[in-house]
Amino acid sequence: MTTPTAAHALSRLPAWWISFVTWTSHLGLRGLVAFLAAYVVATLCFVPNWILRLGAGFVFGLAKGIALAAAGSVLGAAAAFWLSRRWLRGTVRRRWGASRALAATERAIELRGAQIVLLLRVCPVLPASVLNYVLGVTGLRFRTFLWATCVGMLPGVAVYAYLGAVSRTEVAAALHHGWGAGRLALLAAGVLVALLVAAEILKPWRRRAAAEPAGPPR
Repeated sequence: MTTPTAAHALSRLPAWWISFVTWTSHLGLRGLVAFLAAYVVATLCFVPNWILRLGAGFVFGLAKGIALAAAGSVLGAAAAFWLSRRWLRGTVRRRWGASRALAATERAIELRGAQIVLLLRVCPVLPASVLNYVLGVTGLRFRTFLWATCVGMLPGVAVYAYLGAVSRTEVAAALHHGWGAGRLALLAAGVLVALLVAAEILKPWRRRAAAEPAGPPR
């Protein structure tokens, strides 16, 4: 059998997404462009990022899956940030303006913009798709948002693309040699433990930044 984490995540992937990504994988460069365009639209429409990243790893494999999921995540985040700042500021304020998470995020951004974006990407207090819009109404500079998002998203992108690639590898192995998932289960468990440890380490920093009084931006 596949590793529990990979099997559970794979079973939750919508069939339409797997079908679409598989279709794009046979179209060469046009398929990659179509995949990225669909990834951006899905991000704007609040489709959970793990679905997009897992599907990329499952269909395209580890290396290409990580590259495409990373590019799609950053492009989608940038598009949501730009729309929020230019056109949807009032809507975002009305929808999430009373949120304690938004208030804490704004105060923390004023103190340490890039650091807070990195922490929120690694250990989010809001879903990533929502965070893209919320950050657009803060005083964060776009270039800071962009590079911090690129760096902060990489661990999550890599983990989900890896799980997708592992699932595909396990399916192929089952057809020829049986499942033999012991080693992969250990690897997946190691990745999960590493993420949990990182989240615990970063949690006090995030709480301290949110509790500090607002000051001049750095």
